[in-house]
Amino acid sequence: MPEFLVISIALFLAWLFATAGMHKLRSPAWYAGLISRYLDVQKLSRGLVVVVAISELACAILLLLNETRVLGLVLAAILLVAYAALMMLQLQRGRADMNCGCAGPASDTTISPGLVYRNLVCAGLAVLAATLPLQGAEWSLALLVTSALVSLFLALVYIACEQLIANSQRFSGAF
Repeated sequence: MPEFLVISIALFLAWLFATAGMHKLRSPAWYAGLISRYLDVQKLSRGLVVVVAISELACAILLLLNETRVLGLVLAAILLVAYAALMMLQLQRGRADMNCGCAGPASDTTISPGLVYRNLVCAGLAVLAATLPLQGAEWSLALLVTSALVSLFLALVYIACEQLIANSQRFSGAF
């Protein structure tokens, strides 16, 4: 029974980190500026952005492979908690006007408690999946289809939450 949940969460997180990594590779200069503001440093190398992007893409790959899935889930949880902590730090510093960086330079969503909670929920899913006992169920078409559909549902919930947060910011005049 837990196999489909683990695979579903892993597929969802693989999509999330593959998307995040690709955003950074497409716009390294923009992310270098954003990350340097998050870290409160003068100037950040684009090379560091590429390292972060490769880490996110590696996480996505680790999540897709049976042999490395638990490692990928642990890495995903660590990254999500780190991103949530960086956002929370900025909120505590009064920098709620900072772009979250979640959807690339085209997004105007700023950091908010909602984004922090969203990242923590996703980290919780990763921890849950990493700790579920697996019984070594046989791979089947039904298992793969069910897992794919559940991961698609999780991705749609994630996108809906992101849109609700963005709409809330627009309606409250945060933009």
